[in-house]
Amino acid sequence: MTGILDIEVADTLSDGWRLWMDWLRLVAPDNATEIRAVEADSGRRLGYVRVVGRRRVEAQLQEPIVSVPTQYDKKPLLRSPE
Repeated sequence: MTGILDIEVADTLSDGWRLWMDWLRLVAPDNATEIRAVEADSGRRLGYVRVVGRRRVEAQLQEPIVSVPTQYDKKPLLRSPE
């Protein structure tokens, strides 16, 4: 919890997975992997959600990130150098 918002509504769209399937078949009919995944799940875990929140007046916001480095420097990820 960030303390920035008060959540007023958080729910799922009934049969939202079917709308997802309709959209996929329209815009990405060759995306067999995603179509199979959404179809196999049949709304048990995947679907559309809605969250409505209102920012708290007293919330202090940080400056947004306005640039991302273009150079990638490889570094170990949670590993010792050994």
